[in-house]
Amino acid sequence: MNYQVDALNSADDCSAIINQASLERGTMEIKRNGIQHNLATYSTSGEDFPSAIAYTVAQIEEAEIHVPSMPAGPLKDEYESNTLKLKLKLKFLQKKAEEYGVFAQLDRQFEISKLEFQMASSDEYITALTERRDFLIANSAAA
Repeated sequence: MNYQVDALNSADDCSAIINQASLERGTMEIKRNGIQHNLATYSTSGEDFPSAIAYTVAQIEEAEIHVPSMPAGPLKDEYESNTLKLKLKLKFLQKKAEEYGVFAQLDRQFEISKLEFQMASSDEYITALTERRDFLIANSAAA
């Protein structure tokens, strides 16, 4: 983009805008790095959520079939407790599957692309401002 930086008449104004733009670019870079780390973590963890969910559902169904017919006592209490833990595990796996599903991964990749484009635009903007500031400094030294 062709930025209209010629309207700036002070090197200090240029420096102030450069500092602000640099901070914003740094924020974008931190956000991009976080999303990239998230993608990398998922790809290396290799968890297969659909099969983990199916296995947990099967364990819950089996427990729900057998626990009601068990006699009251510590063994039944233990199985009921384990069933509750399995239900919590199922909720956790379902939530993780949503966070790391194909659509979520594509959304993260798109977010990274947008941030990289914004960072490239910021670099162009900062370069234009830096050139204008240097021009102003050179002209004030020549005068």
